[in-house]
Amino acid sequence: MTDGSLIRKMNINTSVETFISYKTQNGVRLQFGPQYRYQLISTYKQHSISENLYHLGIKFGAVKNF
Repeated sequence: MTDGSLIRKMNINTSVETFISYKTQNGVRLQFGPQYRYQLISTYKQHSISENLYHLGIKFGAVKNF
């Protein structure tokens, strides 16, 4: 059972990330690095529910220009 009145309709998030970029011979650029995201306000209006408000991760990307 859920009660919609306990959940916030809007929230604020922030993130910080950095990466290392490597360009291959065929023009593909690979990016790799850590990422930290944080939710500034709890999802719930009352803090009786425990939440993990931050996320740590690794970001990997491949970019090809045409």
